[in-house]
Amino acid sequence: MVDCKDASITKIVKNGSPSLRTVYDVAVTCKGKLVFSDLEVGKVDSCVENYIVGSGIDSAKDGCEKTAFFVQPTGICVKGETILLTDTGAAAVKIISLTEPLADF
Repeated sequence: MVDCKDASITKIVKNGSPSLRTVYDVAVTCKGKLVFSDLEVGKVDSCVENYIVGSGIDSAKDGCEKTAFFVQPTGICVKGETILLTDTGAAAVKIISLTEPLADF
């Protein structure tokens, strides 16, 4: 049992901040990256990067990084490094597959 008075608590995500408007759901990738859907801004964000994907424009159009559109990004879950996002406003489940370099030179 953990004694709460000895625990260190850090707030990672705060609604209404300049970079985050309305966080709807949160998940953790297999590499420990915290990702979340920002309902008001229409993006998928990460505490490590500014944001992962989303243009911030309300549309159901697919794309990558800054060219992807969401109407109402809500539920988010992760399998490995693949993010599954429920876009309620577009009546769709969108798959976000994060790419990494295959080789370093």
